[in-house]
This record gives sequence, C-alpha cells and structure tokens, in this order.
Amino acid sequence: MLYRTVVKKIVRKHYCMRKKIIWGWKLKIPFIYNEKRRKNLKVRVIREKETTYLADLIGNEYQRWYGKKILISAPTGMGKSTFVVDTLLEYAKNQFRKTKMLILCNRKLLRMQYWNDLVQRFGSYAEIDGSVKVMTYQELAEMMKHQIPLKEIVYGYGLIVFDECHYFYADSDFNGYGTYALLQEIACEGVKRTMIFMSATMDEVKPLIAQTVKNCLTRLSRTGRMTEDTCNYGEILDYDFSEMADYTRFQCTCVPDWETLCEMLAESSKKSVIFLNNKEKGAGLVEKLTRTGKIEKGEIIVLNADNMDCESEVVQHLAISHKLIPKILITTAVLDNGVSIKDAEVGNIVIETESKIEFLQMLGRVRAESVNSCTLFFVQRDRKDFQNRKNRYKEEMERLEKLTTRELRTNREFYIQTMWNRDEMAEFYRKVLVWMKFQSQFFVWPENESLALNLQSDFYINEFAKRKIGDMYVAESNFYAMAMSDPLKVVYAQMAWIGKAPEELQIMGSGYRERRQEEFVSRLLQCQNYTLEKLKNFKISLVKEFKKEFFADIQTNNGTLSGDKLDAICQHYGLVFESNKDSETRIEMYSIKKICKEEDGC
Repeated sequence: MLYRTVVKKIVRKHYCMRKKIIWGWKLKIPFIYNEKRRKNLKVRVIREKETTYLADLIGNEYQRWYGKKILISAPTGMGKSTFVVDTLLEYAKNQFRKTKMLILCNRKLLRMQYWNDLVQRFGSYAEIDGSVKVMTYQELAEMMKHQIPLKEIVYGYGLIVFDECHYFYADSDFNGYGTYALLQEIACEGVKRTMIFMSATMDEVKPLIAQTVKNCLTRLSRTGRMTEDTCNYGEILDYDFSEMADYTRFQCTCVPDWETLCEMLAESSKKSVIFLNNKEKGAGLVEKLTRTGKIEKGEIIVLNADNMDCESEVVQHLAISHKLIPKILITTAVLDNGVSIKDAEVGNIVIETESKIEFLQMLGRVRAESVNSCTLFFVQRDRKDFQNRKNRYKEEMERLEKLTTRELRTNREFYIQTMWNRDEMAEFYRKVLVWMKFQSQFFVWPENESLALNLQSDFYINEFAKRKIGDMYVAESNFYAMAMSDPLKVVYAQMAWIGKAPEELQIMGSGYRERRQEEFVSRLLQCQNYTLEKLKNFKISLVKEFKKEFFADIQTNNGTLSGDKLDAICQHYGLVFESNKDSETRIEMYSIKKICKEEDGC
C-alpha cells in the first residue's frame, strides 16, 4: 500500500504538467508519456482513414476535461461547431456534472448558425434554454458595461465554449473592453469552470490566453481569493490539428490591376466572393464591374458593418442554406467568420488584407466539401499600398512607448477628457487604453499602490492591442520591403501561408491596360491644330481622364501638364508634339502626330 501511495503522489505532483507521468507496472519505473507525440500519431492514423472531423480526432478525451482549459486549433471545415453541438452538449447534459453550456462567438451570423443547429436538434425552447445559451462576445461585454455582474450572467454554466477565439487578438485594436478586459474577467469568473477555446488561427491568440489564465491564478492566489489547490483548474490541454489544413482546391492567379480582375470575374461562369480591407472601396468596385458591360448591377451585393442585416435575404441564405444569391458578393471582414459557403457554383475568391489571421479565416469560408476547385485571385500592389499603413503603425508604436502606468495615473483626467474628442489622438487612446477594475485585470501588479486605489477602476494599457499593433507594423514593413523589390514577392509571401510555392502562381497580363493605352494614344492624336487655350483645356481633360493609368508617377501642375512633359509622353508612344504658325492668322497652333518611319513608306 505504501508503494502505491508513493506512486499516486508522484502522479499528482506532475498532473499540472503538459507531459503526464504514467506508471509502467511491468518495468516497475515511472516514464514520461509525450502527449503531443501521441496526438501526432493519432493524426496520422486518422489521415490514413481519410477522416477529417474534429470529433474523430478528439475521440473520448473530452470526458477528462472537467475544470481544465482546452485549446483546439483546427482548420475550417473540420466540424468544430458540430463537435460542440453534437458531442460536447450531449455529454454536458448527461455526464459532465449535468451542467449547462455557454457558447460565445464573435459574429451575429455565427450565432444565427448555432441557433439553427440547436433548433434542429431540440424539440422545444424550454429544452434549449435548460441546456445551452449562445451569445456573442460583444453582447456579453455590453451587459457588463451596464453593470450586470459577470457572475450573474454565467451562473449555472459549468462549460464555456469560446468559438473563433482569435477574436480576442484580432478585434483588440478597436474593441479593447470587449477583448482585453472581457477575457480577463471571464478567466477570473470561470477559473473553476471548463473552458474550451477554438479557432482555425490560434497562433497569435494562444499565448495571450495561456498568459491570462496563468496570471489569473497567480493573482487569485496572492490576494487570497483562491486558497484551494488550483493545479487542475490551471491545466491547459493543447490540441493542435492545424497541420491538417488542406488548400489544394485553390489555384492561385495574379492580375496586374483591379480593372483586369473585374473583367475576369464578370466574364466567369462561376460566382465570386471578394473581401476588401475597407468599405469605401466596395462602391468603386461595383462601378468597375458594371462598366465592363458583362454583368448587371443587380447581380452584385455589397455587405459591410453599416448594412449588415441578419434578416436580409442574402444573409439568411448564407446562414441557413450556405448559398450565395448574387453572382458577386463584395464584403468586408464582417463575413470573415461564421459563414460556411457550401455553394458548388462558387469558383472565385479575392482577398485584400495583410493580416494572416484574416486571410486564412476569409479563405476558409469556401468549404472543401462543396467547392472542389476555386481560383484565388491576387491583385498586384505597389509599395504605396503598404507605406502609409507601415508609417501609421510605426507612429502608434512610438506613442505606446511613451504610455506608462505612472503616466496614466499622473494625468488621468487629461486622458479621460481627451478620449471624448473626435480627433486622431482620441481615436488612438480609445484603441490602446481600457477603463476597467483593478481586480479584474492581471497584466499589471502595482505593489506600491494602496489597496483602496487598487479596488477602483482605472486606465490600463490594452496589451492585446499593443501586441497586434506591433505585429502589423512588422507585417506592413515586410510587405513594403517586398513591394519595393518586386510586387510579386508580396503575393508569394501570402501564398506561403497556405503552403503554395511561387511556381504555382499563374500570372495574367492586362488586357484592360492594353485597351486603355490604345484609347490614350487615340486621344492624344485628337490634338490637331489646337490654339494655346484649346491645348490647355485638352491637357487638363487628358490628365483627368487618364491620371490613374498613365500619370501616377508624373507630377502635374494644377491638374495639367507642361509642354515639355507632353512632348516626353508623346515620344514614349511614338508620337511627336509640334507647333506651327497659321499662315493666315500667324497664331501658334499645336498638333500631335505619328512619327513617320521609312518602313511605313515615308
């Protein structure tokens, strides 16, 4: 008995470690069982069976998750939400201490899809209400802002699922309270609960979650709010199946400009999804598409945060039938999560972002089980596209370096007043500062402050936003350097995110640019015997009509060109700009003509 007691103590001592000690009864010695090696072996076995669902990968391991913190990284389309509704929820009702489940997600559309799944599974509202609740992170944060204690909100829920948990990192630079503050509040209130974090893009958020859990337990222990053994509650189990991501269905194509892209999408027999990095660009893209004359405006839908209505027919079709109504859907990041597009007619996707998280999430909207071949379009972008954002992130990092806890405490009133303004600095402070209770945050521990002050609310630096701003500064700097050398290097770098080699890229020429060049030359040749005043108006109209294509790198004065610059442009296109005096009026007349060559019989 003493012998076995010693063994039990050894096992218990190491229970909090990622590697567990299992007793080798035949060898009479303890040995280290590498859980990660076991999982990798299991992934290989599953692959041999051609099974890609999360429920198969996890098996029955969820039955030993009570009180632990679980991190699940699995590619889109592997059935994470199905695993939650079909497996975890059923087990929670019957075996998992008969507890209720709280599901948190980051988009209203994803919440709607969960609701549709629950409606099909349960027979009545009372049955749903007694088993599970689905909320968005934003709804939860808003309730807390209205002074509803989190303890009351999560009362009775012993199992909390954080779906699309990359939200805590991805949205942190515009929703500090709902990310940085919310995660710490939940970590504290849910310390004894089972918490499951799931995402297809866990790389950036995983260390933040682990640090928050660790800091929470440290703070609770130091303040005496957690006197019992926290070993089991602080244990983090990491299930990483990211290597199973399959992007073979995507064929990469690069076009030189948006006009060429619009022509190709308008001509395509397949439906298209276009993700843009700002909503203002959507209207301009609709104009470019309709200008091709190959698609009607009614076949194009634009969605963004301002017009995103979950009751609209387009959104309902996406949420319930997973089909696209329009031929071309243009959207911002409002659809980067929570949408499963299982429409065999979808064959094109365009993504404009520098964030790896957003890129992979947007790409994952097109599900492999329904779309077995899809063209992933890249539009070449020059260094100017990245320069302004790089400089903005650099400036924000420099401002962050000046913000310290002492600075915030000393000039508290200044920051309170400033954040009410509508200027650039106020926007920056709203991004990087969070007003929250001291006992709810675990990233700052000011030992020299009095207990009375510690229990008050105050400003704290949003560490999640700080991390993201720094990461984006690095990303934009890298893309800027690549674009300076060769714009295609940016495309190659993004292709590497999905395991694609540069030689797999199909590079298209610009039929649009060739036609515009013909129109430009034809327009130049219209200048025949123009007076000085008529020439001046001609140059203004020329710049206005062709500025984007042919004058991007030519300095114009008040929207017009000098005679020397017009002459240089003409020479570039094999034309000559000349002036002659009218024989009758003796007025200087200007003309543009083709250069006559000997081979043309001149």
